[in-house]
Amino acid sequence: MEGKEIQFKFKEEAFKYLIFWKWIVLSCAAFLLVAYLYLRYVSDIYATQAKIQILDQTNNTFKLPTNSFNIFGDNDKDLENEIELIKSTRILNKVIDSLELNTEVYTKGKIKSLELWDTAPFKIIWGIPTQELYNKSLFFNITLKENGYLLDDKPTLYPYNKTNLTQEIPFVVLPKNERKKQKLGVYQIRLKPKNTLLQELSNNLTITKQGTQSNILKLVLKGGNTAKINAVLGALISIFDNDGVKDRQLVFEKTIEFVDDRFQYLFTELDSIEKQKAAYKKSQKISFIEADAGVIMQKSYDSENNIEKIDTQLVLADIMLNTINKSKELDLIPVNIGITNDEINGLSNKLNEVILTRNKYMSDGGGKTNPIVASLTQQVNAVKGNLKSTIIGYKNTLAYQKRELSKIQGLSAKNYNRIPDNEKSLRSIERQQNIKETLYILLLQKREEAAVNLAITNPTIKLIEYPNFTSSPIYPDRTLIYGIAFVIGLLIPLILIYMYFVSNDKIQTKSDLEQHLKLPVISEIPFVDANENKLIRVLDRSILSESFRILRTNLSFLLSSQKKRNQVVFVTSSIKGEGKTFVSINLAITLSSTNKKVVLLGADLRNPQLHSMLNYERKGLKGISNFIFDDKLTVEDVLVRGKEMLSKHEFDVIFSGTIPPNPAELLANDRFSALLDILKETYDYIVIDTAPTLLVTDTTVISGLADAILFVTRANFTEKKLFKHILDFQKINPKISFGLIINNVGQNKIYASNYSYGYNYGYGYGYEKNYSRKLTLKYRIARWLRKK
Repeated sequence: MEGKEIQFKFKEEAFKYLIFWKWIVLSCAAFLLVAYLYLRYVSDIYATQAKIQILDQTNNTFKLPTNSFNIFGDNDKDLENEIELIKSTRILNKVIDSLELNTEVYTKGKIKSLELWDTAPFKIIWGIPTQELYNKSLFFNITLKENGYLLDDKPTLYPYNKTNLTQEIPFVVLPKNERKKQKLGVYQIRLKPKNTLLQELSNNLTITKQGTQSNILKLVLKGGNTAKINAVLGALISIFDNDGVKDRQLVFEKTIEFVDDRFQYLFTELDSIEKQKAAYKKSQKISFIEADAGVIMQKSYDSENNIEKIDTQLVLADIMLNTINKSKELDLIPVNIGITNDEINGLSNKLNEVILTRNKYMSDGGGKTNPIVASLTQQVNAVKGNLKSTIIGYKNTLAYQKRELSKIQGLSAKNYNRIPDNEKSLRSIERQQNIKETLYILLLQKREEAAVNLAITNPTIKLIEYPNFTSSPIYPDRTLIYGIAFVIGLLIPLILIYMYFVSNDKIQTKSDLEQHLKLPVISEIPFVDANENKLIRVLDRSILSESFRILRTNLSFLLSSQKKRNQVVFVTSSIKGEGKTFVSINLAITLSSTNKKVVLLGADLRNPQLHSMLNYERKGLKGISNFIFDDKLTVEDVLVRGKEMLSKHEFDVIFSGTIPPNPAELLANDRFSALLDILKETYDYIVIDTAPTLLVTDTTVISGLADAILFVTRANFTEKKLFKHILDFQKINPKISFGLIINNVGQNKIYASNYSYGYNYGYGYGYEKNYSRKLTLKYRIARWLRKK
């Protein structure tokens, strides 16, 4: 039972909204149209993506065969640094300059314009240097013609391929080769400042790592022209790769420059030693020295060879130390010049890498106070100090080894007493010559290594996926926008309708009374148009007459508990205008049509309306007030027979009479109750049209005389805040039968569909067929819902 009640309420509430289906459909259609127009003229945004792998440059450099161990790179790649480098201003600036992105060409449409890229029929050449264009902005329209172009719709025709000086910046319109086939029309030219382009490019570029353990980056670029974003992303990848290659080439170039400088010095030294050797041989008349020491001298020879190696390392260490001391704070230093100490070579490579990293951040716009730059500067100083300390320690080690070898050689020298002093001097000269030659050959080898690495420098990245744009735009999402438009179009009218229902404080339907008052509603009186007859007729088959027949039946049931032959029925309301007089008269007509004797009393002494509705002349008319006030008057003196009225009713009437100054006190007089007793002897029903109960106490004073009280409310008129007053009035005489009547049902078209005798009732009297032919779509839907 409860489920059926909930289902019925749901249908009732749904039907209240269904009344506005035209407005709901119109709202949805309007918002869908707005969405269509928006999608029709909004610029589509596409995305292109590519994937690159950051290559590890460790041990990728070329080296000639050697026993030395060299370190050229670090194994770890910080992908976060690479992402920031790709999006750095320096790289993006190169992309903008290489593709001339600061100049944009659009085809002008009626509402929106589309950007052209490689399909533009012409090219704009600016008349000032590129550097001066960075902070410039300009916008103008050109209209292409066969022999020239128009500027901003001005009548002057300017020729192609000639400088135009009419704008702030001179420019030349350079048609492409297929100008004869080009599409003539209006085009927009936009020159954007570089800062704006950098911001747009950085915002539209997204770089993400592909997995936590991967060194692959995914680059996504958004834009309105697919060909343009493909070209921009391709240029960005190429420029980033070349930038990394150039950084490594810079180290090799510095090494070659250092070796070239040392070649000139070593060549002079070697020439001087050879001349000294020749002069010594000539002065001492030496042509050839016999190797007569044999096995005895082998140990001496070994010591001497080791001393030569140590001397070579000492010279290289001195050269390296002098180079570091003479270089500026952030200059690169030569690497792998022949020092066999792995720690020194490793620190040299690390120092160059830190200097290069700091220089990159400085070129990207970071100042000396930048935390990263400051940290890298400290790291440069720390590494350089560590390198110096290592070289000095290495020299000390060599010196110690040399001293030890010299001691060994001193002990062996006693065995060389037979070797001429000349041979010793010559050996000294030859030893110096060997040192210089060895150093010369070593530097030559390192120069060749650097030259080969410079020529075959490996790329920084590997392109895994070429730039490829999406076939459909990523923005706007058409399905989402249509869905949002439909939901908004549906919600706005529903919210407005809900707000209307919530803010409506008037009684509208029978359910409003039943829900709040818990009192029986014995009749629903339909709305009667102003140009229609408000009084029913005997044998009338209208909806209005049927409603009063229902009222008559329900009233009989209401009075069944009263075991009286003559019944007194009060008809009252809360305030004026709710239709109590209208109900009183028609109730009297309906009761009299059953051959019952009925009298209608006008007890509203303050604002009598009974005579107006019955079209009876009020002047000199005596009634209840006169009867109560004048003891000499009898009932016959104030009673008006129905046959005597123009409308020839079957019921009699006692009008209110003269309007008294004290109606409440007058009605409290015993003469009024005596009047009712007299009438009960003659009439079956005494229907009394009383005064409204809210502002005056007239009805309250006499309410105890009633057998039944019919309280009239009016749909779309009576306020819901009067519910408490109705309940309070009913509690004054709780034993008296009390029934509610809702009048004027159907005046508000929103609620009119809930009340229709055409589908609520089917009496078979003939009128419902004519009525059903007039049913609109909403009534037919309501009928279907009720059947369900």
